[in-house]
Amino acid sequence: FLVSVAVASVGIGYIFLFVLWYCFDKLVYGLVTVAHILLTATAGVLVYAGYHDEQNFFMNYFEEDTARLCAWTCAGIAFAVWTLYTILCCYSKDAVTVTIGSVKATCEVVAQLPTMLLQPLVNSVIVVLTMLVLLYGFAWLLSTGKVVTEDTPLRQGGMEIAGLHRNVVFEPWQWGCIAYWIFGIVWIFETLNALGQFAISHAVVINACYNTEEWFPMVHGYIVGF
Repeated sequence: FLVSVAVASVGIGYIFLFVLWYCFDKLVYGLVTVAHILLTATAGVLVYAGYHDEQNFFMNYFEEDTARLCAWTCAGIAFAVWTLYTILCCYSKDAVTVTIGSVKATCEVVAQLPTMLLQPLVNSVIVVLTMLVLLYGFAWLLSTGKVVTEDTPLRQGGMEIAGLHRNVVFEPWQWGCIAYWIFGIVWIFETLNALGQFAISHAVVINACYNTEEWFPMVHGYIVGF
């Protein structure tokens, strides 16, 4: 299962790189357009439902007046969300343009430094190995619990049989350790993801800004990040 997850992660990573390389700007503008269409279509459908009771799906749950009110209220909310979304798109237009330019610059660096294509594989290997270590430690932590019988002993024919059903009981301090370990797992995974992104950014900067070429810029980025 873990091997399948690793292979899937690598495949998804390369698909993502392909999307960034060839159609990132089209993807961004396409998603923005689709969001506009969905919001306006939602508002339009709700307005239409407010005028036509036979098309108002709220009629299945509320009375006529309440169903109309729900349709008009939802239409107003959808229109308000569309308005705020439009304002946000206009306000962040320059930021989106800069982001697209940065991604294109990164893709150009990837073309100049083919070893950067190994980043999804390297990141997946690091994440999987770290996950195995953390899960192994988590299993050790769970093993510190006390195993107790969960049911009353079974008495039959003068014999008493206990322990058919068992449960693991933890002390309050052990629950604290479990919560701390889970928090640490999430924290470490987020740190590893951020480290992978930093390694990419580091390779882009040293190549584009300092005109420095390295054989394995990703390794250098990971070392600097640590």
